[in-house]
Amino acid sequence: MGSSMTEAGLGHRHDPAISIIVPVYNKGENLSRCLDSLLAQTFDDFEVLCVDDCSQDDSAAVMERYAAASAKVRPLRHDQNKGVGKARNTGLDNARGQYVTFVDADDALRRDALAKMHERAMSTDADVVVYDLAFCRPGEDEPPAGPASLFMSYLPAGHADPFTCDVVGNKAFLFTGASACTKLFARSLVEGLGLRFTDHPIAEDLLFTYTALSCAERVTAIEEPFYQYDLGTGSGNEVNPGNISILADVFSELRDRLRAKELLPRYRDAFVSLAFGHFDNMLSAAPDVAALKQVFETISSWVRSGENEGLFAEPIEFANDAYAVACHAARKDDFAEYLSARFDAAQAALRSERNLSEELRRQLAAAEEHASAARAEAEALRASHSYKLGNLLVKAPAKVKRAISKGPSNAS
Repeated sequence: MGSSMTEAGLGHRHDPAISIIVPVYNKGENLSRCLDSLLAQTFDDFEVLCVDDCSQDDSAAVMERYAAASAKVRPLRHDQNKGVGKARNTGLDNARGQYVTFVDADDALRRDALAKMHERAMSTDADVVVYDLAFCRPGEDEPPAGPASLFMSYLPAGHADPFTCDVVGNKAFLFTGASACTKLFARSLVEGLGLRFTDHPIAEDLLFTYTALSCAERVTAIEEPFYQYDLGTGSGNEVNPGNISILADVFSELRDRLRAKELLPRYRDAFVSLAFGHFDNMLSAAPDVAALKQVFETISSWVRSGENEGLFAEPIEFANDAYAVACHAARKDDFAEYLSARFDAAQAALRSERNLSEELRRQLAAAEEHASAARAEAEALRASHSYKLGNLLVKAPAKVKRAISKGPSNAS
């Protein structure tokens, strides 16, 4: 296993159905919640590979405590800090499961997650099972409603199950987020492709996930939020505009992988839409004009680089109009055009909001008018003889009601 990593408690073990890889770095206070959620699964045939990336807190002690209590937990340790990608790779190097998935040390899985994803994997012989996540906040019992990482509406109606990602067209890489934590991967696919995580400090999931999805012959999706993402511990570093150069490098590597596997023509529109989806996030996160210009210039250099020659030769069907606008300006290296287009889009959005507000005000005024008319009608009814007679009948004794209903000829 090498001098940089050690494993406790080696011995003969049953090869499990699923290997769960948990990279750990200074997460001692959150790790128990994560491991408790895994050990509470209704599905039993799994192992948890906890990889301590040379933590400085009590993470290693927490791992050892759980390993002593459950043979499912396998503690692994780096003797120097290498980053989350390398920690996951150590887990992959030691995984025994037919399938692998990833859970960060400050997150959790829903109790029925492994059972449902494994059942689907078996019934479809899937290479990748995709599922949704729920954003959770400390102290909140219920996560927000709505999809967070899986957008089934992007999939064509009546699509086959399992499917290949090219059936999604230019949204092939947008129907699910980049996170490896919302997928169950067949280990045969991962090892067959030689897939491992890179050293990039951000977007380390992106290359792994979209390489796997583009090469997978059988993908299936479950529209349930199995993964519970703790919003209280997320970093949000990926949308820091200072990371734009790293992100451009990540997309260059993904482009090269697709090209090497002769998949770039098949996924060209989806790849460019994915890249500009991330680029657009960076542009939107720029805190001032100087940062915005820096981000734009990096994107423009990437678009116009020799390695991308031919990528934009034919018209691209973008998944979003904003991506098309940014790409068009970047290809011309025209920052002024980008600013103008962005200003026009902002103006159009304001007009739309204003029109919507005016329509809502009209609807509210009409509703108030109807309510006022209804109140006036009710008051008029109350003042009428028929209302008074009806009120008298409601309150009259039952004998009087019966007598009135029988008529004069029967009343005696």
